[in-house]
Amino acid sequence: MLISKAEVMRNERKLDGTFYVKIRVTYQRKVKRLSTSIFVTEKDLTGTFKLKNQCVINEVNELIKSYQELCASLRVELNSYTLDEIIKMRKHGNLVKMYLIK
Repeated sequence: MLISKAEVMRNERKLDGTFYVKIRVTYQRKVKRLSTSIFVTEKDLTGTFKLKNQCVINEVNELIKSYQELCASLRVELNSYTLDEIIKMRKHGNLVKMYLIK
C-alpha cells in the first residue's frame, strides 16, 4: 500500500526562516521525500513540527490526493511498480503512464 504524508524537516530551515514542506511517500517499506513549492513559518507549525495552518493543510492534502489518484489509476499494487517508478510517473505524468501501461 502506498502511503503519502506531509512532513516538515526541522533541520531544513531556509535563510529567511521558513521551512520546506515535503511529501513523504512510503511503499513496500521504502521511503522517498518529494519536494513541494509549499513553505511554512514557525507559526504555521506545532511544537512537534506538525502543520497547524488549515490553509496549508488543505493545499498539501490536495497534492497528496492527486498522487493517490495517479497511483489508483495505475493500479500500483497490481502492476508491481517500484517506488522509483512511481516517483518518475508522478514527475512525468500521463506520458510515462501511457508508456508503462502499453
